[in-house]
Amino acid sequence: MGVTVLTVLAALVLKAIAVKLYDDYKIGIWIAIVVTVLFGGWFLTTILSKVSFIPMFLLFRH
Repeated sequence: MGVTVLTVLAALVLKAIAVKLYDDYKIGIWIAIVVTVLFGGWFLTTILSKVSFIPMFLLFRH
């Protein structure tokens, strides 16, 4: 449940960042989205790296 909460919080923060980039710098909304997605990918990777990967291995085991 903690990961879900962190993911939702990360999504809200990233949305706020995209809107702020768009408002402050008047850059294209698509550029703001791309920058935010790239930052979001790094942010989520950082979060997931701190979570045990054992459940993932069990999930993807065939």
